[in-house]
Amino acid sequence: MTYQSKSLIALASAAFLATSFAASAEEAIFAAWLPPKHPTVIGGAETFTAGVTAESGGAMTFKLITGGALLGAKDTVSGLSDGLASMGQVAFSYYPAEFPHSTLAGEMAILGSNPLAIAAATTEFSLLACEPCQAEFKAAGIVSFGNASTGAYELITTKPVTSVDDIRGLKIRAPGLLWERWIESVGAVSVSVPASETYENISRGQLDGSMTSVGSLKSLSLWDETKYVTMIGLGSFRSWGVLSAGESHWAGLSLEMRRIYLNNAAAGILGTSRAYMAKDAVARDESKEKNVTFLEPGETLLAASEAFLASDRATIIENAKNDMGIADPEPLMDVYAALIIKWEEKYAGLSVDDDFDTMVQMLKEEVYDTLDAATYGQ
Repeated sequence: MTYQSKSLIALASAAFLATSFAASAEEAIFAAWLPPKHPTVIGGAETFTAGVTAESGGAMTFKLITGGALLGAKDTVSGLSDGLASMGQVAFSYYPAEFPHSTLAGEMAILGSNPLAIAAATTEFSLLACEPCQAEFKAAGIVSFGNASTGAYELITTKPVTSVDDIRGLKIRAPGLLWERWIESVGAVSVSVPASETYENISRGQLDGSMTSVGSLKSLSLWDETKYVTMIGLGSFRSWGVLSAGESHWAGLSLEMRRIYLNNAAAGILGTSRAYMAKDAVARDESKEKNVTFLEPGETLLAASEAFLASDRATIIENAKNDMGIADPEPLMDVYAALIIKWEEKYAGLSVDDDFDTMVQMLKEEVYDTLDAATYGQ
């Protein structure tokens, strides 16, 4: 078949879909609580909504409301379940009581090094391998289309850190419980403050640094106070349902439209992680003008991190049982760890710049194409 004939078929298909959906054309509301230039918006929401609108021939359009103007971080779940918005972005770890199994994956956030592979693995886990996750979504009145991952978390400090001796006693901001445990395990002092207050605390000497993504050098202006980045790559935030729908919205879609949503989810999920990586890359490049030095961790710091990873499993299991109400977390932990390895291997050697469409197609075929549009989320 020639390229021209393929194009004619594609145009005919789009026209057919537009005609078929004409009677039920609608505008859905996508509520994002982060700002319009945030990776979850430009890489996730915009990519997904544009894809759905294009594939449906304009039968489904979206009104994208950002910056928490409609729903904030803590009321997105209730807003989706109540129908205030059709879709939104849910940080599952903000709701540990409602989503303990999704939070469990977040507790294992030190696993993996490729954000795209982490996103794919966490998506397969929550959509296909974790039945309790699906039960939690159902109980909350939402439908999840997968999990994105931030870029890797690095150690950004006011002093050079390459060894355990260098970090001992430093006051480091931790973005979550996992990183609190790591900071304390290497002899530093864990401090819990909002990300927005990191710069002020460092400038006042109340912090010596932060465990965060390289992009924070620019977005939080940390490069004005911190001049060293230790590229230790300590996991990422991935308890991140950046494409989530209200159950009533999903139930009201035709089977054809549901399939279109599923067809475009992989691009939105991986697009979010790609946007995070791009943000980190821009910040790293621009940090040269700010005299920021990038360092590699030394043997003692790497050895301490490996020891922490080996011992922290027992802590995660204990927390899951006692605090999260998961009676037997280990089988699911093992499944998730295996999926991280699987997708790291599948994406090995592929470039986010040159092979992104290939990676999206791999995730679509392996996960989304296996979902039954008639029964998923019901």
